[in-house]
Amino acid sequence: MTPDLAVSPLLALLLAAAYEAAPRSDTAHGGVREGPRAPVAAVADAPGAGPRIVVSEVMPDPQAVPDEAGEWIELYNAGGAPAELRGWRLASRSDPGHTVSRSLVVRPGAAVVLARNGDAGANGGVRADYAYGGDLTLANGSDWLVLRDARGAVVDSVGWSSPPRRGASWALRDLGGERADVAGAAWAVSEESFGR
Repeated sequence: MTPDLAVSPLLALLLAAAYEAAPRSDTAHGGVREGPRAPVAAVADAPGAGPRIVVSEVMPDPQAVPDEAGEWIELYNAGGAPAELRGWRLASRSDPGHTVSRSLVVRPGAAVVLARNGDAGANGGVRADYAYGGDLTLANGSDWLVLRDARGAVVDSVGWSSPPRRGASWALRDLGGERADVAGAAWAVSEESFGR
C-alpha cells in the first residue's frame, strides 16, 4: 500500500476547498466523476508527483440485477499525474483475477468504474469505463480485493467480512485513513443505492 503523506494544515484546507469547488457528476449515472462520491479528507501528493491509485468504492451485492451483471469497483487517482491501467491486475479471494487489456487512463483527481458487465441497460444503470467480465467476482460475505500494477507490485487492497446492505456500496471517505478494511473509519456505506 502507498504510505500516507503528511500535509500542512493550510494545504489540507486549500485542498478540501478546491475539492468542494470542483465540478462533479456521478459516473454510475452517466458522467465523469471528478473524485469520490463524498468529500474525502485531504491528503495529497506533492505537486508533480506520480499517480496514486486507490480502490475508492466497491459494489459486491447489487439489488435489482444479479451479482454477475451488477458488481463494480471504482478506482480513484489521488496522485499528481495520469495513470495508465493497461496491464494492471485486479483479483479477489475466489477467482483467477483480471488484467486490464486495453488503455484505461485515470486523470489526477478523477475516478474510473470497472464493472463485471459494461452494459448500463443490463447492469443496474452503472456507466462503466471498463468491463472485466467473469474473471473477477466479489463475494457478498467475506472477501478481499487486490490491485497490482503492470509490474506486479501491490498498489492497494481492501477486505470485507459482510456486505454493506443489498444495493449499496462501500465508499472511501478518508484517503489518509486506514483503507485495508471497509469496516474501518475511512470507509462508509454509500448514501446512494444502485441497481434498484
